[in-house]
Amino acid sequence: MIRLIACRVPLRAPARRTLAPVEGAAHLGSNVVDKVPLPLNGFVDIPTGPGLGMNLLPDAQKIRPPLSKPITMRPHFDGSMVDQ
Repeated sequence: MIRLIACRVPLRAPARRTLAPVEGAAHLGSNVVDKVPLPLNGFVDIPTGPGLGMNLLPDAQKIRPPLSKPITMRPHFDGSMVDQ
């Protein structure tokens, strides 16, 4: 005969971590665009220009050269291709 014992374990929500902005830190990629919208209370203003409201600098490719990575693929057991 097997007896099942039920027990109650209190569930606690995981601790929330909020990231505070670092004073004087630049946004990633801010060195290749002409303007970075600054967030205010977690939001940015809707741009008045086309797209995101920022343009790439003429020498953006020299500042951040493209990263080329070879794509390796293998067949999956079901016959489909999987890139690694």
